[in-house]
Amino acid sequence: MNDLSNIIIDKLIIHRVFKRGPSNELIIPDYSNNPISLNHTESNVIRERLVTALGKNSKSLLMDAVEKDEDSTISIISKLHNCSSDEFTLYSKNITLKLAEAQTYKRISDCALFIITGTVGTENIPFACIVKSEAQSAFRLIENARHEKSLELIEDALLGKDQKLYKIGFISNLNKDISDFEILIFDSNLDQFKSNNAAKYFYINFLGCKIKENSAKLTRDFFDETTKFINSLDTNLSTKFNLQNQLNAYLLSEGSVTINSSDFANTVFKDSDTIDKYIDHLGSQEIAIRSIIKDTNLINKKLKKRHLNFSNGIRIIGDQQTIENSLKIISNDNSMVTLEISGNLINQS
Repeated sequence: MNDLSNIIIDKLIIHRVFKRGPSNELIIPDYSNNPISLNHTESNVIRERLVTALGKNSKSLLMDAVEKDEDSTISIISKLHNCSSDEFTLYSKNITLKLAEAQTYKRISDCALFIITGTVGTENIPFACIVKSEAQSAFRLIENARHEKSLELIEDALLGKDQKLYKIGFISNLNKDISDFEILIFDSNLDQFKSNNAAKYFYINFLGCKIKENSAKLTRDFFDETTKFINSLDTNLSTKFNLQNQLNAYLLSEGSVTINSSDFANTVFKDSDTIDKYIDHLGSQEIAIRSIIKDTNLINKKLKKRHLNFSNGIRIIGDQQTIENSLKIISNDNSMVTLEISGNLINQS
């Protein structure tokens, strides 16, 4: 789902989910009893924030539904298509309870759960969107004498610009079988997806999904196509050498468990034209532009051992860290390359 244009919101409801009690007991959520009426400005705010969070350059991941039985969250979500307001409210309460049951970690805070339905894209594909917001500002619900809740200052409450703690499940193709649903997951703490069990509850325990892609293959494809692009650049050898070092370092870094092509491009390339050409190149090779889970199993040898091949048959081989720290390209004029190697020649054969 790359086309997030023409989002039209049909229904939106908000419930509040509480953290577990002192003995880790479930606290029943605070349910709304009716969908919220949105004005034009509020609808535009939601639409813009969803596109920013879930667009093709975002840190979102494609998922597959695993749990599809009648009582599963994804099965309840499927019922949101073409339902009445009363049915929508009832199903949304069931979904909210599912989240409360999945949040078994005591350190998970109170949150607001936004459940949205509508259509997306030029073909008006039906979707449902589940947004979990942990910011305290998201709790600003106003209740009238008829116990109807309305949202105050939705710009702050839902995906606000300073809002850093939220998770989104965006499910499209609701008019099709669950196996054909397109599911995007966004987590503001995306780098914890694979390394932190507490971060998995939203997409595994709650939504019953798994990461769609073959992460090892996608990581290899990202590395191979980025290397090809670097080698194709109309620039000097020293620049290409340094860019390759940055690519290897990016994939070897232990600070992140995800790869994001847009982030990488904006970090290593110096001008917008090169960035655009790089993103276009990856797109032409069907390399995922959105975030993917990093899995270097298929390229560990390439990352850890550098091979520099010259036109005269000379080869320089060394560990990535050693090459990066101990080899410097002094000049590259026509067919002549001058290198500086920090080290002593200890033997030859």
